[in-house]
Amino acid sequence: KKCFPNGQDQTLLSNTTQVFFGVAEMGTADMVSARLGEHTIIVESGGTSDGGSWQNSMGAQPQQSSGHSYNTSRNWQQQARKLLNPEEVIGLPSRVAITFMPGMPPICTMLLRYYEEPKLGCPSGWLTNVIHAVRTLAASFLMLAISVALAAVLSKAVCDAAGV
Repeated sequence: KKCFPNGQDQTLLSNTTQVFFGVAEMGTADMVSARLGEHTIIVESGGTSDGGSWQNSMGAQPQQSSGHSYNTSRNWQQQARKLLNPEEVIGLPSRVAITFMPGMPPICTMLLRYYEEPKLGCPSGWLTNVIHAVRTLAASFLMLAISVALAAVLSKAVCDAAGV
C-alpha cells in the first residue's frame, strides 16, 4: 500500500497468481473471504405446537367436553452466505492453500512437502522416456500430415477461384 497508493496495487494484484495459506491476520482473511464470494444456502425453520382443553360443567345437566389440537410447520428459504467467512479462513489448516489465478475460479489445494512424495525428483525409467518420445513424435507427424493436406486443399481452392 505504501508503494502503490490510491488503489494502484490492484493493477499489479489483478495480473498475478496469488496463493494464500496459513492465514493468521484478519485483514488478509477479509480479503480472501471477499474474493471467494458468496453461495446460496437453504435455511429451514419451523416448529410444532400441541394443545388440549378439557371442560366440565356442573349444573342441572352435567356436561363434559375435551379437545386436542396438534400443528406442525416447516419452512425454507434461500439465503446468500460467504463461501468462507474470515474466521473460517483463519481456522483453515496451514497446509490448505487457496489459489487465485486471473480468469479462473479459486482453487483449494493441499500443500505437499517435497519429502512426502516418494517419486518427486526421481528420474523416470528409460522405457517410459522412450514411450513418451515415440508418442510425441507420432503426434508431430500426424499434425504435419494434417497441415500439409489442409495447405494443399486451400491452395487448390485459391487457384480454382482465381482461374489459374
